[in-house]
Amino acid sequence: AVTGAMLALATRKAKVNAVGVIGLVENMPDGGAIRPDDVLKSLSGQMIEVLNTDAEGRLVLADCLTYTQRRFKPKVVIDLATLTGAIVQTLGYEHAGVFSNDDKLAEQLASAGLYTGERIWRLPLDPAYDKMIKSKIADVKNIGGSNSGSITAAQFLKRFIESDTHWAHLDIAGVAWQDGEQKLMIPSWGTGWGVRTRGVSGVPSYQSCALPSSAWPTRSVTASAAMPTAMYSSISSMRHGMLLAISGPPSTIQGWAPVAPAGRAPASASPGAKN
Repeated sequence: AVTGAMLALATRKAKVNAVGVIGLVENMPDGGAIRPDDVLKSLSGQMIEVLNTDAEGRLVLADCLTYTQRRFKPKVVIDLATLTGAIVQTLGYEHAGVFSNDDKLAEQLASAGLYTGERIWRLPLDPAYDKMIKSKIADVKNIGGSNSGSITAAQFLKRFIESDTHWAHLDIAGVAWQDGEQKLMIPSWGTGWGVRTRGVSGVPSYQSCALPSSAWPTRSVTASAAMPTAMYSSISSMRHGMLLAISGPPSTIQGWAPVAPAGRAPASASPGAKN
């Protein structure tokens, strides 16, 4: 969880500019609740046509994204949410889906997942999918139809990402919960996906980041080599998602790229399609 990642950073006295943001909203029926065909004004100023009230988590997450970027001016934003049932239909319960506007960031997430056992598979972002959430009466619809649900949800979130922000969205709906003792290291219910890496014997530590880009400011921001993998693969069991925002030039932040333990070669490739 983002809370656990921030606690780990604090206890390690990691020298990194990182912010954790959690959208906590009680999802209850009420006379003032949103209805189908409502048009809402988001924090960004974009107008959202509500066609499905069950796609409410992305409305909260969109405002979290806007708030984080305006308040903290991060270079990198990673959001995590149990956002769609469609990701379960696509990847089952074995992989989280990742969507990103930055190839290197997506590759680093997938590489980290290979080492933690928390596997990640990249799915596309594309203007053709973005057309599916085009609204006739607002800036955007909150759903895109009966197909490509996890992709259109990511396209919706992308509408709230500033052009200079390096961003990745992790849809963890299939991996955040485990119904039954199917895996040795994961109990029933909340799996703690992404949090247990440092506590498992033989799992590698993470040392250097090498996130893009050479165009970022040159001021140095470094962190402990023991920075937890949870910064890249922590989870939210809450529907409305959470964010990690990094405000330093990530090319100088240490903590995430995988280093193989003794006797084990590092992986050279990461899975998933490229946008």
